[in-house]
Amino acid sequence: MTSRLNHLSAISLFVEDVAAAKAFYLDVFGAPVVYDDAVSAALKFDNLIVNQLQHIIRRARPRARRRLL
Repeated sequence: MTSRLNHLSAISLFVEDVAAAKAFYLDVFGAPVVYDDAVSAALKFDNLIVNQLQHIIRRARPRARRRLL
């Protein structure tokens, strides 16, 4: 038997720029910030907390070319 999800109280979003994401949610939705620091922010929507967590994308370093003999 499958269980149903009846209530959701928090979600986490991984974002590259926490400050820009926080500003977007403030400007568009007027959601109050309940917590923020350098790498995260939490905004409240009625009974839902939206956590924004910084996600750093690490680019692969190019490998050194091998010399063919």
